Parts: sequence; C-alpha cells; structure tokens
Amino acid sequence: MKKSLLVLSLLFAVILASAQTTRKTGLSAGIQGKQFDILVPLRLTENFALVPSLGLTYAEKASTDIVAGLAARFYTRNTKLSPYFTLRAGIGANKPADQEVGFGQVIEGEYRYDIMGGVGYGAEYFFDEHFSMGVEAQLNLAKSDKNSFRFGNPDRININTGAM
Repeated sequence: MKKSLLVLSLLFAVILASAQTTRKTGLSAGIQGKQFDILVPLRLTENFALVPSLGLTYAEKASTDIVAGLAARFYTRNTKLSPYFTLRAGIGANKPADQEVGFGQVIEGEYRYDIMGGVGYGAEYFFDEHFSMGVEAQLNLAKSDKNSFRFGNPDRININTGAM
C-alpha cells in the first residue's frame, strides 16, 4: 500500500509539473463538509481533462488523513454549461494520533490505507474562460484496510454515493 501511495504521489507531481506546458490548466477546490481537496484540472482537449487531486484532513490529537487521486473527465458539450462523465481512482492514508498509555509509554498510530474508485456525472458552468463552478454526483467503490474505519466497513468492499 505504501508503494501505491508513493506511485500516486509521484504521478501527481509529474502531472503538476506538466501543467506548466498545458494550455488550459486550472485550480479547483472540492468542499464536502469538513473535507477540503485541491484539484488541478488539465484540459488536454476540448472534451477531455485529467484532474489530479490531493486532500488533507487533520484533526488535532485524533488523526491525519491524506487522499491522492486522479480523475478523467469526458465533456459531452463544450458550452457555458458543460456536462461531463468522470472516472476516478485514488488511495487514502489515515494515521491515528499517537496515544499516551501512561508511565511515559506511547503507542504510535499506524497508517491505514483504502483504495477507491468511482464513476460520476457532473456539469461545470463557465462564467468566463477563467472561472467556473460545478457539481458532480458520484458512485464510488472502496476496498478498506483491515484496520480502517473510513467507511465503517474494515477489510471489506464498500459501495457509496457522493457529491462534490
């Protein structure tokens, strides 16, 4: 799992580096409750975009959660209101905070990994060529780590819906 997270992080870095040479690169934020993600849409053609993302959630004295992913968006129209289908994949790493058990002893939290993938349908409204706002409905599949409680279903496959 650690290798998967490293490979996905390296892929994310390469895509970000190539963004400097891509004609249409954006910066986007995904907001869902207390979760905040940064997305970097790379519009490679009029109807296709690669969208790497990185999310970080930190709860003091509780846990740190990092999610790295990559989505492909297939736009069905290239107009002010542009609907699209999306495929996405990612990996999440959660590290619970270290726990002090007394007498100076500390139990170090171990990383828990979840592999995720999904499909979605959304639309982006372009106010102009530099600013847009969008919404997306998702159907996701996740394989949880045996110690992960991210989806409340440790060591199993979980299917859920989501929105962004």
